[in-house]
Amino acid sequence: DPFYQKFGVSMQVYTAETIPGATTNELSKYAKKYNMYIIFGMTEKDEAGTIKDNGVEKVYNSAAILYPNGKIDSYQKIHRAGQENKWSVTGKTPKIIETKWGKIGVDICRDGHFYPELGRYYAAMGLYNYGYSYNGKPGAIPYQIANPDLKWETVAKADIGIHAVFFERLTLEVDYYNQRTKDMIFDVPLSYTTGFGSILKNVGEMENKGIEFLINANVLRNKDFSWDVRFTGTANKNKIIKLATEKPIENTLTIRKVGEAYNTFYMPEYAGVDPETGEAMWYKGQEGDEKTKNVNEAGQRIVGSADPKFYGGFGMNFKYKGFDFSFDTSFTLGNKVYNSGFAFDMQVGHYFLGPVSNYVYDNRWQKPGDITDVPKFVAGDNSGAETNSSRFLMNGSYLRMKSMVLGYTLPKNLMNKVAIDNLRVYISADNLFTITAKDFIGFDPQTRSTGMQSWAYPVPRNIMFGLNL
Repeated sequence: DPFYQKFGVSMQVYTAETIPGATTNELSKYAKKYNMYIIFGMTEKDEAGTIKDNGVEKVYNSAAILYPNGKIDSYQKIHRAGQENKWSVTGKTPKIIETKWGKIGVDICRDGHFYPELGRYYAAMGLYNYGYSYNGKPGAIPYQIANPDLKWETVAKADIGIHAVFFERLTLEVDYYNQRTKDMIFDVPLSYTTGFGSILKNVGEMENKGIEFLINANVLRNKDFSWDVRFTGTANKNKIIKLATEKPIENTLTIRKVGEAYNTFYMPEYAGVDPETGEAMWYKGQEGDEKTKNVNEAGQRIVGSADPKFYGGFGMNFKYKGFDFSFDTSFTLGNKVYNSGFAFDMQVGHYFLGPVSNYVYDNRWQKPGDITDVPKFVAGDNSGAETNSSRFLMNGSYLRMKSMVLGYTLPKNLMNKVAIDNLRVYISADNLFTITAKDFIGFDPQTRSTGMQSWAYPVPRNIMFGLNL
C-alpha cells in the first residue's frame, strides 16, 4: 500500500510491567515485514506482587494486529506460570496500579470529520473538480492545492492509574493521562489570490491531559433487595503547545493560538442592550470594557471554548423482589455552544420578512428601562445585531436523562400454572428530559466537538412498553 509505505508504520504498546523473559521481538518483526499496526500487552498485580488462583500463578497474554487493509486479528491466552513469552499477569486483584504508554499514527481529518478517501490517499494531492461548464463546453476547476510534504499526525500517550476494590462493594478506578499530538494537521488560511481558501499543513503540537474515574458501589444487597450506583467523570485540559510560527491561525469564529484550547471561540464580544435606547452593543477593540454601538469597532476576542471542563454520567440499578428500576444520565459542564443559525432566527428586523423566533418576540426591548439581551425590533434594521458575535454563543452545560426502565417480574409459582417459565413486563424511556443552562436557547445543547450547531433537530423521546418471556 503506497500510503503506508510513505507515512510509515504505527506501533502502540500498553504495558504496566515487563516480566522477565517477556519478548515482543517476533511481533515487531512481523510488523516491520508486513507493515502492521500492533496493540499488545497489559500487566496487573496485587500488592503482594503475585496473583494466584487456587494456588497456581497464571498469566494472561493478549495481542491484536490491525493490518493496513483494516483486518483485525486478536489473540488471547491464559498460561500457567513458567511458560515462555509471558506478556502480562492478571487474576483476582483487590488493588492494581497500572501504567500505559503508546504512540500511534492518526488518520487525516478535515473540520473534525474523517474522510477515508481523503485521509488515506488524496489529502496531499492537488485535485480538480468536474461538472463546471464554460462557454457551453464541459470543464474542471482546481479544487485542492497540493502539499507533498503532508504526513500523519502522531500521538504519544502515557497514563497511570489505580484500580481498587474495597470490602467487595466499592470499585474505584482513577487514571491520570497525558497525551501529546505532534505534526498536527490544520487548514491553514491562504490569500484568495492563490485561488484557494486554505491548505492542509503539519504545523502544530497539542497536549491533552486530565483525570478520568469510575466509581461502582453496591450500596445494599440481600436476598430480596439490591441497590447499585455508578458514577463516571473526566476532567480534560486541552491546549496548543506549538504552531509553525508565533502568529495564531485566525478564522471568522475560532482561533488556533499557542496556550489556548484547540476549539477556542474568537469573535466580537456582545455587551448586551442599551436599556435607554434598545440598541445592541459590543465591547470595543480586542481588550478593555469600553462599549460601542458600531459592530465594525468591535474587535475579535477569545470568548470561551467548546471543550467541557468536566463531563461524565451517573446511574443506578434498584431491585426489590420482583420489581426493578434503573436509569442512566450524561452531563457536561463548562463548554460553549455557538448557533450559526441564530444570525437568521434571532434577527431583529434586518430580514424584515424573514423568520423571527419566539425568544426574540417575547424578550425584545420595548421601552426605556427594559433590561434584556434582545435589541429593539426595527423594520430593515441595519445595526448589525445579526452579525456573528458572542450574542449567539451560549453555555452548553446540560444534564440528560438518557434512559430509564421500570419493570416487574411475575412470581414463578404463578407463571408455572400457565406453563411460562418467566414473564417480565416493563416500561422504558429514552431521552426523557434534558436540563440546560439558563442562557441556552435551542432544542439540544449536545453537538459536535467544535461546539458549532445550526438548526439542530431535537433528540427524540422514546417510550416503550414490553414483555420479556
